Amino acid sequence: MVDKTVLESFIKKGYLLSPELLDRSDFNSGFLNLVDSRILSKEKPVVICSDIYNGILKKGVSGINWIEFEKSKVLHERGKNTKVYASFLELIFENNKKPIENTNLTINTKEVTVNKEEPVKKKKIFDDKYTLKIIKNYGDESKLREVKDFVYHYKARYNFLRNIITKRQEMNNVISIERVKNKEKGESVTLIGLVYDKRITKKGNIMVKLEDATGTTNIIFDSKIENVDFLCFDEVIGVTGIVNEGFVYANSLIFPDIPERIDVKTYPGEVCAAFISDVHIGNKLFIEDKFMKFIDWINGKHSDPKMIELSKKIKYLFIVGDVVDGVGIYPNQDKELNIKSIKAQYDRCAELLSMIRKDIKIILCPGNHDARRIAEPQPALDSYAESLKDIDNLFLVSNPSMINVLSSEKFEGFNILMYHGYSYDYYAANIDPIMQGGGYDRGDLIMKFLLQKRHLSPAHTSTLFVPNGKEDYLVIDQIPDIFASGHIHKVSVSKYKGVTNIVGSCWQYKNDFQERVGHHPEYCKVPVFNFGTGKAVVLDFSDGLEDKS
Repeated sequence: MVDKTVLESFIKKGYLLSPELLDRSDFNSGFLNLVDSRILSKEKPVVICSDIYNGILKKGVSGINWIEFEKSKVLHERGKNTKVYASFLELIFENNKKPIENTNLTINTKEVTVNKEEPVKKKKIFDDKYTLKIIKNYGDESKLREVKDFVYHYKARYNFLRNIITKRQEMNNVISIERVKNKEKGESVTLIGLVYDKRITKKGNIMVKLEDATGTTNIIFDSKIENVDFLCFDEVIGVTGIVNEGFVYANSLIFPDIPERIDVKTYPGEVCAAFISDVHIGNKLFIEDKFMKFIDWINGKHSDPKMIELSKKIKYLFIVGDVVDGVGIYPNQDKELNIKSIKAQYDRCAELLSMIRKDIKIILCPGNHDARRIAEPQPALDSYAESLKDIDNLFLVSNPSMINVLSSEKFEGFNILMYHGYSYDYYAANIDPIMQGGGYDRGDLIMKFLLQKRHLSPAHTSTLFVPNGKEDYLVIDQIPDIFASGHIHKVSVSKYKGVTNIVGSCWQYKNDFQERVGHHPEYCKVPVFNFGTGKAVVLDFSDGLEDKS
Protein backbone atom coordinates (compact mmCIF):
# COMPACT_ATOMS: atom_id res chain seq x y z
CA MET A 1 0.00 0.00 0.00
CA VAL A 2 1.30 3.45 -0.93
CA ASP A 3 2.34 5.41 2.14
CA LYS A 4 0.04 8.36 2.89
CA THR A 5 2.89 10.89 2.99
CA VAL A 6 4.18 9.68 -0.39
CA LEU A 7 0.66 9.91 -1.82
CA GLU A 8 0.39 13.50 -0.56
CA SER A 9 3.73 14.38 -2.17
CA PHE A 10 2.44 13.09 -5.53
CA ILE A 11 -0.73 15.19 -5.17
CA LYS A 12 1.26 18.33 -4.30
CA LYS A 13 3.23 17.84 -7.51
CA GLY A 14 0.01 17.56 -9.51
CA TYR A 15 -0.06 13.78 -10.00
CA LEU A 16 -2.92 11.39 -9.21
CA LEU A 17 -2.42 7.63 -8.91
CA SER A 18 -4.72 5.21 -10.70
CA PRO A 19 -6.43 2.81 -8.22
CA GLU A 20 -4.62 -0.28 -9.55
CA LEU A 21 -1.31 1.26 -8.43
CA LEU A 22 -2.28 2.04 -4.83
CA ASP A 23 -1.21 -1.41 -3.66
CA ARG A 24 2.32 -1.07 -5.01
CA SER A 25 5.16 -0.72 -2.53
CA ASP A 26 7.69 0.85 -4.93
CA PHE A 27 5.99 4.25 -5.12
CA ASN A 28 8.33 6.55 -3.23
CA SER A 29 10.00 9.95 -3.51
CA GLY A 30 12.59 8.50 -5.88
CA PHE A 31 9.95 7.44 -8.38
CA LEU A 32 8.24 10.82 -7.96
CA ASN A 33 11.45 12.59 -9.00
CA LEU A 34 11.76 10.22 -11.96
CA VAL A 35 8.18 10.98 -13.07
CA ASP A 36 8.67 14.73 -12.66
CA SER A 37 11.80 14.71 -14.81
CA ARG A 38 10.07 12.75 -17.59
CA ILE A 39 6.89 14.80 -17.94
CA LEU A 40 8.03 17.81 -19.94
CA SER A 41 4.80 19.78 -19.98
CA LYS A 42 1.57 18.95 -18.29
CA GLU A 43 -2.05 19.94 -17.98
CA LYS A 44 -2.67 19.17 -14.31
CA PRO A 45 -3.75 16.90 -12.80
CA VAL A 46 -1.82 14.06 -14.44
CA VAL A 47 -3.09 10.56 -13.72
CA ILE A 48 -0.33 7.96 -13.42
CA CYS A 49 -1.77 4.67 -14.63
CA SER A 50 -0.02 1.30 -14.93
CA ASP A 51 0.86 1.86 -18.60
CA ILE A 52 2.60 5.15 -17.90
CA TYR A 53 4.28 3.62 -14.85
CA ASN A 54 5.69 0.72 -16.89
CA GLY A 55 6.69 3.06 -19.71
CA ILE A 56 8.67 5.33 -17.43
CA LEU A 57 10.23 2.68 -15.23
CA LYS A 58 10.82 -0.17 -17.69
CA LYS A 59 10.79 1.14 -21.24
CA GLY A 60 13.14 4.05 -20.79
CA VAL A 61 10.71 6.77 -21.80
CA SER A 62 12.76 9.94 -22.15
CA GLY A 63 10.05 12.60 -22.22
CA ILE A 64 6.26 12.95 -22.03
CA ASN A 65 4.75 16.04 -23.60
CA TRP A 66 0.99 16.57 -23.28
CA ILE A 67 1.05 19.66 -25.48
CA GLU A 68 2.58 17.68 -28.34
CA PHE A 69 -0.25 15.15 -28.09
CA GLU A 70 -2.90 17.87 -28.39
CA LYS A 71 -0.91 19.60 -31.12
CA SER A 72 -1.00 16.48 -33.32
CA LYS A 73 -4.80 16.53 -33.24
CA VAL A 74 -4.99 20.25 -33.97
CA LEU A 75 -2.70 19.91 -36.99
CA HIS A 76 -4.79 17.03 -38.29
CA GLU A 77 -7.95 19.10 -37.97
CA ARG A 78 -6.29 21.85 -40.01
CA GLY A 79 -5.70 19.42 -42.84
CA LYS A 80 -1.99 18.91 -42.21
CA ASN A 81 -0.49 15.57 -43.18
CA THR A 82 0.44 14.55 -39.67
CA LYS A 83 -0.16 11.46 -37.63
CA VAL A 84 -2.96 11.52 -35.07
CA TYR A 85 -2.13 9.35 -32.09
CA ALA A 86 -4.88 7.13 -30.85
CA SER A 87 -3.78 7.66 -27.29
CA PHE A 88 -1.25 9.64 -25.37
CA LEU A 89 0.71 6.47 -24.72
CA GLU A 90 1.14 5.92 -28.46
CA LEU A 91 2.75 9.35 -28.66
CA ILE A 92 5.00 8.56 -25.71
CA PHE A 93 6.44 5.39 -27.18
CA GLU A 94 6.56 6.78 -30.75
CA ASN A 95 8.73 9.63 -29.50
CA ASN A 96 11.02 7.29 -27.62
CA LYS A 97 11.93 4.74 -30.28
CA LYS A 98 15.30 6.45 -30.67
CA PRO A 99 17.69 7.64 -27.92
CA ILE A 100 17.81 11.31 -27.05
CA GLU A 101 21.53 11.33 -26.32
CA ASN A 102 22.64 11.22 -29.94
CA THR A 103 20.76 11.54 -33.21
CA ASN A 104 22.02 10.59 -36.66
CA LEU A 105 20.13 11.42 -39.83
CA THR A 106 20.78 10.31 -43.37
CA ILE A 107 20.57 12.67 -46.30
CA ASN A 108 21.72 11.31 -49.64
CA THR A 109 22.81 8.18 -47.74
CA LYS A 110 25.36 10.29 -45.83
CA GLU A 111 25.55 10.40 -42.04
CA VAL A 112 24.50 13.67 -40.47
CA THR A 113 25.77 14.31 -36.96
CA VAL A 114 23.41 16.55 -35.04
CA ASN A 115 23.97 18.19 -31.67
CA LYS A 116 22.19 16.12 -29.06
CA GLU A 117 20.30 19.09 -27.62
CA GLU A 118 17.99 19.56 -30.61
CA PRO A 119 17.81 16.94 -33.37
CA VAL A 120 17.04 18.23 -36.84
CA LYS A 121 13.85 16.93 -38.39
CA LYS A 122 14.56 14.29 -41.02
CA LYS A 123 14.15 15.56 -44.56
CA LYS A 124 13.48 13.92 -47.87
CA ILE A 125 16.33 11.73 -49.09
CA PHE A 126 17.61 13.07 -52.40
CA ASP A 127 18.80 10.41 -54.80
CA ASP A 128 21.64 12.33 -56.39
CA LYS A 129 25.34 12.95 -56.05
CA TYR A 130 25.03 16.47 -54.59
CA THR A 131 25.33 15.45 -50.97
CA LEU A 132 24.57 17.51 -47.89
CA LYS A 133 25.81 16.76 -44.39
CA ILE A 134 25.05 18.84 -41.32
CA ILE A 135 28.31 18.71 -39.38
CA LYS A 136 27.39 21.07 -36.53
CA ASN A 137 23.92 22.14 -35.57
CA TYR A 138 23.28 23.52 -32.10
CA GLY A 139 20.10 22.78 -30.19
CA ASP A 140 18.22 24.58 -27.46
CA GLU A 141 19.09 23.03 -24.12
CA SER A 142 16.48 24.16 -21.62
CA LYS A 143 18.12 24.48 -18.24
CA LEU A 144 18.91 27.04 -15.60
CA ARG A 145 22.29 28.62 -16.30
CA GLU A 146 24.57 28.97 -13.29
CA VAL A 147 27.89 30.67 -12.63
CA LYS A 148 29.69 27.37 -13.17
CA ASP A 149 28.34 27.20 -16.74
CA PHE A 150 30.08 30.47 -17.57
CA VAL A 151 33.26 29.25 -15.84
CA TYR A 152 33.32 26.01 -17.85
CA HIS A 153 32.48 27.98 -21.01
CA TYR A 154 35.54 30.20 -20.68
CA LYS A 155 37.77 27.37 -19.49
CA ALA A 156 36.83 25.29 -22.53
CA ARG A 157 37.51 28.23 -24.85
CA TYR A 158 40.85 29.02 -23.19
CA ASN A 159 42.09 25.44 -23.21
CA PHE A 160 41.17 24.88 -26.86
CA LEU A 161 42.82 28.07 -28.09
CA ARG A 162 45.82 27.61 -25.80
CA ASN A 163 46.44 24.18 -27.32
CA ILE A 164 46.43 25.69 -30.81
CA ILE A 165 48.89 28.43 -29.87
CA THR A 166 51.16 26.01 -28.01
CA LYS A 167 51.76 24.11 -31.25
CA ARG A 168 53.26 27.15 -32.95
CA GLN A 169 56.99 26.86 -33.52
CA GLU A 170 57.78 30.12 -31.73
CA MET A 171 55.87 29.05 -28.62
CA ASN A 172 58.41 26.63 -27.17
CA ASN A 173 58.81 26.46 -23.38
CA VAL A 174 55.55 28.22 -22.44
CA ILE A 175 55.46 29.06 -18.74
CA SER A 176 52.66 30.20 -16.43
CA ILE A 177 52.32 33.87 -15.59
CA GLU A 178 52.95 33.05 -11.93
CA ARG A 179 56.49 31.99 -12.80
CA VAL A 180 57.35 35.33 -14.45
CA LYS A 181 57.96 36.96 -11.07
CA ASN A 182 60.76 34.42 -10.42
CA LYS A 183 62.58 35.38 -13.62
CA GLU A 184 65.53 37.74 -13.69
CA LYS A 185 65.43 41.03 -15.57
CA GLY A 186 66.45 40.43 -19.18
CA GLU A 187 65.36 36.78 -19.30
CA SER A 188 63.23 35.59 -22.24
CA VAL A 189 59.77 34.21 -21.53
CA THR A 190 56.93 32.70 -23.54
CA LEU A 191 53.39 33.21 -22.24
CA ILE A 192 49.80 32.41 -23.18
CA GLY A 193 46.84 34.19 -21.63
CA LEU A 194 43.62 36.16 -21.95
CA VAL A 195 43.63 39.89 -22.67
CA TYR A 196 42.16 41.21 -19.42
CA ASP A 197 42.75 44.92 -20.13
CA LYS A 198 44.29 47.11 -22.81
CA ARG A 199 45.40 50.75 -22.87
CA ILE A 200 47.76 53.14 -24.66
CA THR A 201 50.87 54.29 -22.75
CA LYS A 202 52.26 57.82 -22.75
CA LYS A 203 54.86 56.73 -25.30
CA GLY A 204 52.18 55.45 -27.66
CA ASN A 205 52.77 51.78 -26.98
CA ILE A 206 50.04 49.29 -26.06
CA MET A 207 49.95 47.89 -22.54
CA VAL A 208 47.97 44.68 -22.03
CA LYS A 209 47.18 42.99 -18.76
CA LEU A 210 47.53 39.31 -19.58
CA GLU A 211 45.78 36.74 -17.40
CA ASP A 212 45.94 32.97 -17.00
CA ALA A 213 44.80 30.62 -14.24
CA THR A 214 47.81 31.52 -12.08
CA GLY A 215 47.75 35.32 -12.18
CA THR A 216 48.24 38.46 -14.28
CA THR A 217 51.15 40.42 -15.67
CA ASN A 218 51.58 43.57 -17.77
CA ILE A 219 52.82 43.22 -21.34
CA ILE A 220 54.18 46.20 -23.28
CA PHE A 221 53.79 45.93 -27.07
CA ASP A 222 55.72 48.29 -29.30
CA SER A 223 53.25 49.87 -31.73
CA LYS A 224 55.34 48.48 -34.61
CA ILE A 225 54.69 44.84 -33.71
CA GLU A 226 52.64 43.19 -36.45
CA ASN A 227 48.88 42.98 -35.81
CA VAL A 228 49.08 44.66 -32.41
CA ASP A 229 46.35 47.10 -33.46
CA PHE A 230 43.99 44.13 -33.84
CA LEU A 231 44.14 43.15 -30.16
CA CYS A 232 40.75 42.96 -28.45
CA PHE A 233 39.50 42.25 -24.96
CA ASP A 234 39.07 38.65 -23.76
CA GLU A 235 40.90 36.98 -26.64
CA VAL A 236 43.57 34.29 -26.10
CA ILE A 237 47.05 35.24 -27.35
CA GLY A 238 50.63 34.05 -27.21
CA VAL A 239 53.51 36.38 -26.35
CA THR A 240 57.27 36.11 -26.42
CA GLY A 241 59.26 38.80 -24.67
CA ILE A 242 61.88 39.99 -22.21
CA VAL A 243 61.26 40.34 -18.48
CA ASN A 244 61.62 43.86 -17.11
CA GLU A 245 60.74 45.44 -13.77
CA GLY A 246 57.02 44.89 -13.27
CA PHE A 247 56.24 43.97 -16.87
CA VAL A 248 57.27 41.95 -19.92
CA TYR A 249 58.47 43.79 -23.03
CA ALA A 250 57.00 41.84 -25.96
CA ASN A 251 58.88 41.09 -29.14
CA SER A 252 56.17 39.03 -30.86
CA LEU A 253 52.39 38.50 -30.75
CA ILE A 254 50.80 35.19 -31.75
CA PHE A 255 47.12 34.67 -32.53
CA PRO A 256 45.56 31.18 -32.76
CA ASP A 257 44.90 31.89 -36.47
CA ILE A 258 44.21 29.34 -39.18
CA PRO A 259 47.03 27.63 -41.10
CA GLU A 260 47.86 28.61 -44.66
CA ARG A 261 46.26 26.31 -47.20
CA ILE A 262 48.66 25.56 -50.01
CA ASP A 263 46.38 23.76 -52.46
CA VAL A 264 43.03 25.15 -53.60
CA LYS A 265 40.37 22.49 -53.15
CA THR A 266 38.20 21.96 -56.25
CA TYR A 267 35.40 19.60 -57.20
CA PRO A 268 35.63 17.54 -60.42
CA GLY A 269 32.58 19.13 -62.00
CA GLU A 270 30.79 22.42 -62.54
CA VAL A 271 28.65 22.71 -59.40
CA CYS A 272 27.77 26.06 -57.80
CA ALA A 273 26.22 27.47 -54.65
CA ALA A 274 24.44 30.81 -54.28
CA PHE A 275 24.56 32.86 -51.06
CA ILE A 276 21.96 35.37 -49.89
CA SER A 277 21.07 36.96 -46.57
CA ASP A 278 18.98 39.74 -45.01
CA VAL A 279 15.89 39.26 -47.15
CA HIS A 280 13.66 41.00 -44.55
CA ILE A 281 10.33 39.70 -45.79
CA GLY A 282 7.48 41.58 -44.08
CA ASN A 283 9.03 45.03 -44.25
CA LYS A 284 7.52 47.65 -46.58
CA LEU A 285 11.04 48.21 -47.94
CA PHE A 286 11.47 44.55 -48.96
CA ILE A 287 12.38 44.58 -52.67
CA GLU A 288 10.08 41.73 -53.62
CA ASP A 289 10.05 42.32 -57.38
CA LYS A 290 13.83 41.93 -57.56
CA PHE A 291 13.72 38.90 -55.29
CA MET A 292 11.24 37.37 -57.72
CA LYS A 293 13.70 38.18 -60.48
CA PHE A 294 16.34 36.20 -58.57
CA ILE A 295 13.92 33.27 -58.18
CA ASP A 296 13.15 33.36 -61.92
CA TRP A 297 16.87 33.26 -62.69
CA ILE A 298 17.63 30.36 -60.35
CA ASN A 299 14.74 28.50 -62.03
CA GLY A 300 16.33 29.04 -65.44
CA LYS A 301 14.24 31.98 -66.66
CA HIS A 302 16.46 34.71 -68.12
CA SER A 303 17.07 36.49 -71.41
CA ASP A 304 20.81 35.73 -71.38
CA PRO A 305 21.69 32.10 -72.29
CA LYS A 306 24.90 32.34 -70.24
CA MET A 307 22.90 33.28 -67.14
CA ILE A 308 20.58 30.34 -67.77
CA GLU A 309 23.56 28.02 -68.11
CA LEU A 310 24.97 29.30 -64.80
CA SER A 311 21.65 28.86 -63.03
CA LYS A 312 21.57 25.18 -64.02
CA LYS A 313 24.83 24.67 -62.10
CA ILE A 314 23.30 25.94 -58.84
CA LYS A 315 22.70 22.97 -56.54
CA TYR A 316 22.80 24.74 -53.17
CA LEU A 317 21.32 27.98 -51.85
CA PHE A 318 22.58 29.25 -48.49
CA ILE A 319 20.41 31.83 -46.70
CA VAL A 320 22.48 33.30 -43.86
CA GLY A 321 19.94 34.86 -41.51
CA ASP A 322 17.28 37.59 -41.32
CA VAL A 323 15.00 35.94 -43.83
CA VAL A 324 12.12 37.96 -42.32
CA ASP A 325 12.08 41.43 -40.78
CA GLY A 326 10.65 40.20 -37.47
CA VAL A 327 8.55 42.08 -34.93
CA GLY A 328 9.80 44.44 -32.20
CA ILE A 329 13.43 44.31 -33.29
CA TYR A 330 14.01 48.08 -33.18
CA PRO A 331 11.98 51.14 -32.11
CA ASN A 332 8.87 51.93 -34.19
CA GLN A 333 9.45 48.93 -36.43
CA ASP A 334 5.71 48.25 -36.57
CA LYS A 335 5.27 51.39 -38.69
CA GLU A 336 7.54 49.90 -41.36
CA LEU A 337 5.87 46.49 -41.59
CA ASN A 338 3.37 45.47 -44.24
CA ILE A 339 3.09 42.03 -42.63
CA LYS A 340 2.50 42.59 -38.91
CA SER A 341 2.52 38.97 -37.74
CA ILE A 342 5.79 37.07 -37.43
CA LYS A 343 4.05 33.83 -38.42
CA ALA A 344 2.55 35.49 -41.48
CA GLN A 345 6.02 36.74 -42.43
CA TYR A 346 7.32 33.17 -42.38
CA ASP A 347 4.27 31.97 -44.29
CA ARG A 348 5.06 34.47 -47.06
CA CYS A 349 8.70 33.41 -46.92
CA ALA A 350 7.62 29.78 -47.40
CA GLU A 351 5.53 30.77 -50.42
CA LEU A 352 8.53 32.43 -52.04
CA LEU A 353 11.08 29.72 -51.24
CA SER A 354 8.73 26.97 -52.38
CA MET A 355 8.92 28.48 -55.87
CA ILE A 356 12.60 27.50 -56.16
CA ARG A 357 13.21 24.36 -58.16
CA LYS A 358 13.30 21.23 -56.04
CA ASP A 359 16.71 19.91 -57.03
CA ILE A 360 18.31 22.83 -55.18
CA LYS A 361 19.02 22.24 -51.50
CA ILE A 362 18.22 25.35 -49.48
CA ILE A 363 20.04 25.75 -46.16
CA LEU A 364 18.71 28.47 -43.85
CA CYS A 365 20.05 29.68 -40.52
CA PRO A 366 18.47 32.41 -38.33
CA GLY A 367 19.72 35.94 -37.68
CA ASN A 368 18.95 38.62 -35.12
CA HIS A 369 15.66 39.57 -36.88
CA ASP A 370 14.37 35.99 -36.91
CA ALA A 371 12.01 34.42 -34.38
CA ARG A 372 14.64 32.91 -32.15
CA ARG A 373 16.49 34.11 -29.08
CA ILE A 374 19.05 36.77 -29.93
CA ALA A 375 21.68 35.05 -27.75
CA GLU A 376 24.03 32.79 -29.65
CA PRO A 377 24.14 30.04 -30.64
CA GLN A 378 20.64 30.48 -32.05
CA PRO A 379 18.81 27.18 -32.56
CA ALA A 380 17.20 26.49 -35.93
CA LEU A 381 13.85 28.14 -36.67
CA ASP A 382 10.99 26.27 -35.10
CA SER A 383 7.45 27.03 -33.93
CA TYR A 384 6.78 30.31 -35.71
CA ALA A 385 8.21 28.96 -38.95
CA GLU A 386 6.16 25.76 -39.24
CA SER A 387 5.29 26.54 -42.86
CA LEU A 388 8.98 26.35 -43.81
CA LYS A 389 9.15 22.76 -42.57
CA ASP A 390 6.77 21.67 -45.31
CA ILE A 391 9.38 22.49 -47.99
CA ASP A 392 11.17 19.20 -48.73
CA ASN A 393 14.37 20.75 -50.08
CA LEU A 394 14.73 23.28 -47.23
CA PHE A 395 17.02 22.50 -44.28
CA LEU A 396 16.76 24.61 -41.12
CA VAL A 397 20.03 24.86 -39.19
CA SER A 398 21.35 26.86 -36.25
CA ASN A 399 23.40 30.05 -36.19
CA PRO A 400 26.29 29.25 -36.31
CA SER A 401 26.37 25.90 -38.09
CA MET A 402 28.77 23.87 -40.22
CA ILE A 403 27.53 22.24 -43.42
CA ASN A 404 29.41 19.80 -45.66
CA VAL A 405 28.53 19.45 -49.34
CA LEU A 406 29.68 17.25 -52.24
CA SER A 407 31.46 14.66 -50.10
CA SER A 408 31.87 11.11 -51.34
CA GLU A 409 34.01 8.08 -50.61
CA LYS A 410 36.84 9.63 -52.64
CA PHE A 411 36.31 13.32 -51.86
CA GLU A 412 36.02 15.02 -48.48
CA GLY A 413 33.69 17.73 -49.76
CA PHE A 414 33.53 21.39 -48.74
CA ASN A 415 32.79 22.68 -45.25
CA ILE A 416 30.69 25.85 -45.12
CA LEU A 417 30.59 27.78 -41.86
CA MET A 418 27.34 29.77 -41.62
CA TYR A 419 27.25 32.66 -39.15
CA HIS A 420 24.84 35.57 -39.55
CA GLY A 421 27.28 38.08 -38.04
CA TYR A 422 25.58 39.82 -35.13
CA SER A 423 28.97 40.33 -33.44
CA TYR A 424 30.24 42.30 -36.46
CA ASP A 425 28.73 45.54 -35.12
CA TYR A 426 31.20 45.53 -32.23
CA TYR A 427 34.33 44.97 -34.30
CA ALA A 428 33.35 47.51 -36.97
CA ALA A 429 33.12 50.13 -34.20
CA ASN A 430 35.86 49.08 -31.76
CA ILE A 431 38.82 47.61 -33.64
CA ASP A 432 40.69 50.61 -34.98
CA PRO A 433 42.11 49.15 -38.22
CA ILE A 434 38.64 47.83 -39.14
CA MET A 435 36.93 51.08 -38.16
CA GLN A 436 39.45 53.19 -40.07
CA GLY A 437 39.42 50.76 -42.97
CA GLY A 438 35.71 51.13 -43.64
CA GLY A 439 33.82 49.61 -40.69
CA TYR A 440 30.52 48.12 -41.87
CA ASP A 441 31.70 48.28 -45.46
CA ARG A 442 34.59 45.90 -44.77
CA GLY A 443 33.13 42.50 -44.08
CA ASP A 444 36.35 41.02 -45.46
CA LEU A 445 38.41 42.65 -42.68
CA ILE A 446 36.00 41.50 -39.96
CA MET A 447 35.95 37.90 -41.18
CA LYS A 448 39.74 37.78 -41.48
CA PHE A 449 39.93 39.17 -37.93
CA LEU A 450 37.67 36.40 -36.58
CA LEU A 451 39.54 33.64 -38.41
CA GLN A 452 42.76 34.93 -36.86
CA LYS A 453 41.15 34.75 -33.43
CA ARG A 454 39.55 31.34 -34.21
CA HIS A 455 36.38 32.65 -32.63
CA LEU A 456 33.16 34.26 -33.87
CA SER A 457 32.90 36.58 -30.87
CA PRO A 458 36.21 36.78 -28.99
CA ALA A 459 35.29 39.95 -27.01
CA HIS A 460 32.84 39.17 -24.22
CA THR A 461 30.52 42.10 -24.95
CA SER A 462 30.40 41.72 -28.74
CA THR A 463 27.34 39.47 -28.70
CA LEU A 464 24.95 37.84 -26.26
CA PHE A 465 25.63 34.15 -25.75
CA VAL A 466 24.27 31.15 -23.88
CA PRO A 467 26.86 28.90 -22.16
CA ASN A 468 26.12 25.19 -21.91
CA GLY A 469 28.78 24.39 -19.35
CA LYS A 470 30.72 22.06 -21.66
CA GLU A 471 32.20 23.99 -24.58
CA ASP A 472 32.17 27.35 -26.30
CA TYR A 473 29.95 26.98 -29.36
CA LEU A 474 31.40 30.08 -31.02
CA VAL A 475 34.95 28.72 -31.26
CA ILE A 476 36.05 28.02 -34.84
CA ASP A 477 37.33 24.54 -34.09
CA GLN A 478 37.05 23.25 -37.68
CA ILE A 479 38.58 25.31 -40.47
CA PRO A 480 35.95 25.94 -43.15
CA ASP A 481 36.44 26.06 -46.89
CA ILE A 482 33.82 28.80 -47.08
CA PHE A 483 32.86 31.24 -44.33
CA ALA A 484 29.41 32.72 -45.13
CA SER A 485 27.82 35.69 -43.33
CA GLY A 486 25.35 38.52 -43.69
CA HIS A 487 24.07 41.19 -41.28
CA ILE A 488 26.03 44.20 -42.57
CA HIS A 489 23.98 44.46 -45.82
CA LYS A 490 27.14 44.92 -47.88
CA VAL A 491 28.25 42.21 -50.30
CA SER A 492 31.83 40.98 -50.07
CA VAL A 493 33.89 38.10 -51.45
CA SER A 494 37.48 37.67 -50.26
CA LYS A 495 40.11 35.06 -49.49
CA TYR A 496 42.17 34.51 -46.37
CA LYS A 497 44.67 31.65 -46.22
CA GLY A 498 42.63 29.58 -48.64
CA VAL A 499 39.24 30.23 -46.96
CA THR A 500 36.66 31.99 -49.14
CA ASN A 501 34.83 34.63 -47.10
CA ILE A 502 31.39 35.58 -48.41
CA VAL A 503 29.02 38.26 -47.12
CA GLY A 504 25.56 38.50 -48.67
CA SER A 505 23.95 41.80 -49.62
CA CYS A 506 20.35 42.62 -48.63
CA TRP A 507 16.88 42.70 -50.23
CA GLN A 508 15.58 45.72 -48.35
CA TYR A 509 15.99 49.45 -48.98
CA LYS A 510 17.80 51.35 -46.22
CA ASN A 511 15.59 52.51 -43.36
CA ASP A 512 16.15 55.19 -40.72
CA PHE A 513 17.47 52.70 -38.17
CA GLN A 514 20.14 51.41 -40.57
CA GLU A 515 21.07 54.99 -41.38
CA ARG A 516 21.66 55.68 -37.68
CA VAL A 517 23.87 52.62 -37.16
CA GLY A 518 25.97 53.37 -40.22
CA HIS A 519 24.93 50.75 -42.79
CA HIS A 520 25.64 51.49 -46.44
CA PRO A 521 23.63 48.68 -48.00
CA GLU A 522 24.01 47.05 -51.38
CA TYR A 523 20.79 45.67 -52.80
CA CYS A 524 19.96 42.39 -54.51
CA LYS A 525 23.48 41.09 -55.16
CA VAL A 526 24.14 37.36 -55.04
CA PRO A 527 27.60 35.78 -54.63
CA VAL A 528 27.86 32.49 -56.53
CA PHE A 529 30.70 30.10 -55.69
CA ASN A 530 31.89 27.53 -58.25
CA PHE A 531 33.16 24.39 -56.50
CA GLY A 532 34.81 23.29 -59.73
CA THR A 533 37.06 26.34 -60.06
CA GLY A 534 37.24 27.59 -56.46
CA LYS A 535 36.20 31.05 -57.63
CA ALA A 536 33.19 33.25 -56.96
CA VAL A 537 31.26 35.86 -58.95
CA VAL A 538 28.67 38.38 -57.76
CA LEU A 539 25.42 38.64 -59.73
CA ASP A 540 23.47 41.92 -59.62
CA PHE A 541 19.66 41.70 -59.72
CA SER A 542 19.11 45.36 -58.82
CA ASP A 543 18.92 46.85 -62.34
CA GLY A 544 19.93 50.30 -61.13
CA LEU A 545 17.62 50.42 -58.13
CA GLU A 546 16.99 53.77 -56.54
CA ASP A 547 17.26 54.15 -52.77
CA LYS A 548 13.65 54.54 -51.60
CA SER A 549 14.42 55.24 -47.96
